[in-house]
Amino acid sequence: MKNIDKNYYEAAIKNFERGDFATAKLLLKKAINTGCNDFNVIHTFGVIFAVEGSFDDAIRYLKQAVNLEKNNSTANLNLAKAFTGKQLFQEALHYFKIAISLSPNCESALLDFGKCLYSLDDFDQSINMYDQVIFLNPNSADAYYNKGVSFMKLRRFNLAKNCFEKAVQLQPANAESWYNLGVAHEKLGEKIAALDAHTSAIKINAKYHEALNNRSLLNLSIKNFKVGWDEYESRLELISFQYPFSINKVKLWDGEFCNNLLIIGEQGIGDQIFFSSMLRLIIEKVDKITVIVDRRLISIFKRSFHGVNFVDKEFPLNCDHYDAQITFGGLARVLEYTPQTIADMNSIFLIDDENITARQKELINFDKNFKCGISWKSANIKFGNDKSIHIKNFENIIKISSISLINLQYGDVTQDLMEICDITGKKINQIKELDLYEDLEALLSLVKLCDYIVTTCNLTAHFAGALGKNTFLLVPYSIGKIWYWHEEYTSSWYPSIKQFFQDSDLTWDNAINKIVRELRAEVDRKN
Repeated sequence: MKNIDKNYYEAAIKNFERGDFATAKLLLKKAINTGCNDFNVIHTFGVIFAVEGSFDDAIRYLKQAVNLEKNNSTANLNLAKAFTGKQLFQEALHYFKIAISLSPNCESALLDFGKCLYSLDDFDQSINMYDQVIFLNPNSADAYYNKGVSFMKLRRFNLAKNCFEKAVQLQPANAESWYNLGVAHEKLGEKIAALDAHTSAIKINAKYHEALNNRSLLNLSIKNFKVGWDEYESRLELISFQYPFSINKVKLWDGEFCNNLLIIGEQGIGDQIFFSSMLRLIIEKVDKITVIVDRRLISIFKRSFHGVNFVDKEFPLNCDHYDAQITFGGLARVLEYTPQTIADMNSIFLIDDENITARQKELINFDKNFKCGISWKSANIKFGNDKSIHIKNFENIIKISSISLINLQYGDVTQDLMEICDITGKKINQIKELDLYEDLEALLSLVKLCDYIVTTCNLTAHFAGALGKNTFLLVPYSIGKIWYWHEEYTSSWYPSIKQFFQDSDLTWDNAINKIVRELRAEVDRKN
């Protein structure tokens, strides 16, 4: 390196070390413009771009550096990390492998390689990398933490829990390790231990909204409603929720009488049905109520809750029309909502359209048999697969004699129905032209026509409970379980629903067999 280039380089390093990246890059650029092709200059230039997050430039210069010194493990590692910053994980693999072959005992390289493999869904190999780090450094909290995250993806929750426990032992001030330990406890059904872990995370970071939200849901699930509702607002941070109006213009409702109240159904359609039961409690406290809900529910809600105005999210709103605003979930907190709150009220709060119901009855040509509606899937984006059951699990239910089966499952289930018909020899009745996902009026009417419902935790369960239909509900053990399906036989919120729980090994056989016995007894009673 020429003296002038060396001077530029040394000055650049000093500026880089004190965080003046702009000056450092300017000096390095001057060195390069003089024709300098020195590894250290070009490598440092690439590293600065990577630190700034300019990964395209980082990759360009770090590639040049690697070409100058192909056996430099640091350059290969930094190039691999630049590719991961660009989320080009497959490209990063090549350079990680070179870096580790040159420096097999480099903890940071092994750790970052493990993270790259994790991003490529190669969880077993990522665990192998973290194990190599732990072999080199048994006190690496990062390795235990990341190993636990990989085990979570593999649903090996006990092993994940052990890793997170080791991580918090080594680094007790790490809120993320405590939070993930709490999640692992949740997945194992260990609610009290999960509460303790989330509390530890919150003590470290009071604004850890994921931990606050999980703690609120855990408290609600064990019927500790006061504490649960107080922290339930944390969910709004996770969905980046914004009220329709600035709270400086339209205040949040405090439960006192007001003339015009705007309520926002901010959650999924099942939760909107669940929380709508509260509307009966506030009619005397509010002169006019407007509720933003899923457009598919508007006609059902208008018929069921007289005097309440229901609109969809596209409806034009004017802040001058409202005295206060609140979300459905916030409404539960203000009302201190519990099953006891509605114990003296009619548990049926939705009303079907009699004309639609009569039309469905004609179309499906009901016989005199015991009529059982079934639904086995959830469309929930986050937990749908965990709440869903393969229709083959319903085989013994479908084989029960003297019952007629009605499809209540929304979505295209043609293949499922053909498969179960081949297995059982029994046909499940359906109205093919109906879209039960879009036409919720039709779904509600079909639920109304059934004597009994067997369903997973989906929209059908809420319709059945809100109509007071006798229902057997299949509830997940932990993954995908919603807080209001408490550990109880008869639902506190929907008294017509009986709950049957997945076993801890995540199988449904015992729950299904119990339903078969009870359903047969109901059929015998009716006959």
